[in-house]
Amino acid sequence: ITITNLAIDWDDDNNYEIPPIDPDPYIPNNQPFGTEAERKKLLDEVLPLLEANKSIDPKSHCTLPGSTLRLHILESEKPKMYKAQWPLEEKVKPIVKAQITQWLENGVIERAPPGNPYNSPLFPVRKKNAQGEYSGDCRVVMDCRLVNAALDPAKSDRFPLPLISELHPPMGLTPLSSFVQRQLTNLFADLNDVTTNFIDDITVHTEADMETHI
Repeated sequence: ITITNLAIDWDDDNNYEIPPIDPDPYIPNNQPFGTEAERKKLLDEVLPLLEANKSIDPKSHCTLPGSTLRLHILESEKPKMYKAQWPLEEKVKPIVKAQITQWLENGVIERAPPGNPYNSPLFPVRKKNAQGEYSGDCRVVMDCRLVNAALDPAKSDRFPLPLISELHPPMGLTPLSSFVQRQLTNLFADLNDVTTNFIDDITVHTEADMETHI
């Protein structure tokens, strides 16, 4: 707590800190599985797949059946779906502009016509690095709360999710998590004995040797 602009400044920097539950947390990068040769073989097998994924045309679409998401908006709520853009700090404006330009080039968004009655604000969120520390990079996201409030609940995807109460922040699109969970669950239906997915986090777990696992 800090009090300023008074005759006397008071700065309380002796705040109580809650001790960590686990003082020695598990750090995966420091406890790798298998031998160095096995890990190298795994990376050699996986890296071409990652490169192939990176080379996918950003303008392409998922070919899995049912991969088109449609938002069903209540007619009575459409007049309420406008929120002016919040002021942005000067230092983040180039980041937001660059992201919008990339979205336009990739066909993710298109220019709104004059007199468009809908708007949801954009804002930047700082990214964390591999060590969990905030870096200088930002991710541009959208406040979709007005869209969520206007969705027809009778037509929303209700596919069950693990720990749904902890799943999504209020600013993200409500149906997206269920939609992605459904699509990936269907995609890996034949491998559900060795794969587990939580939204877009996919875990492959086998009891076989490294060759079979790969």
